[in-house]
Amino acid sequence: MSSSKIEMSEVDLSKEGVVHFTHYVIQTMQCEWEGCTMTLNSWDTLAKHLLRHSSRVIQQNGMYQCSYSRCSGRLHNSLGALKTHIELSHLSRVALRCPAYSCDEVFVRVQQLQTHFEHAHRELLNKRASVDDLAPLAILAPPRPLRPPPPLPHHKVRTDLVLASVSMPPVRLGHSQASASGLSRKWSRLNVQDEESDDNPITFDNHPSPQIHDILAPNVVDIEVHKKPPLAKQPLLSRPQPAIYPPVRSNEPEQSILYPSFVRMVDSLAAAGTLARRKKGGM
Repeated sequence: MSSSKIEMSEVDLSKEGVVHFTHYVIQTMQCEWEGCTMTLNSWDTLAKHLLRHSSRVIQQNGMYQCSYSRCSGRLHNSLGALKTHIELSHLSRVALRCPAYSCDEVFVRVQQLQTHFEHAHRELLNKRASVDDLAPLAILAPPRPLRPPPPLPHHKVRTDLVLASVSMPPVRLGHSQASASGLSRKWSRLNVQDEESDDNPITFDNHPSPQIHDILAPNVVDIEVHKKPPLAKQPLLSRPQPAIYPPVRSNEPEQSILYPSFVRMVDSLAAAGTLARRKKGGM
């Protein structure tokens, strides 16, 4: 019996098979290795997890120490002895749940589990039972058989499209004149107040024979395609205006920081006549 997956939809529920499948029943298993907070989903995953812990133990003073909580025999001479200690002293004391469906009984020893299964589930013991008779297991289920697709048709399927031809009845000459005269007489009969008969019907010229493109596309409209107009030059007020680079320069010279004060001083000197006398004096 494989330890990684179920090969068939039916399983052997002998006493050894019951112990085998109880290791895969889904239940919460807390790792009690010091410093580990992992929670596993079955006895099998807990066993693999603890053996992985033991393989990482570093030898100290020629001994390998078990870090399982509440362990009375921590020191061992080799990694093999440490793994055997974990299997016999710790994993053998983990509670096992009954693998039968809808049974919540839990047992610490294998003999108690086998005795319970022999008395409570006698109809399943030593028989080929279905996987549906077991509790949910943390192993791969067998793949379901796929139905074969229907066979392809033997006859050939046409891939071309046949369009029905459009034919117009011939137009006889003079038919429009007779139709117009008959239509005018009919309307004259419907009008009660008009007792006069229309002796001079209006005749129309014969219509040209319709063409096939006029029938298939009667509403033909010329379409003009134009490019999308550019965006409006008016700037959007909700967006900041872009800076002009390089800045626009005017013909006037740029003013320094003290230029306004200098202008006021010159104006006051000119008003007092001091600036004019200095110019006359040969400044």
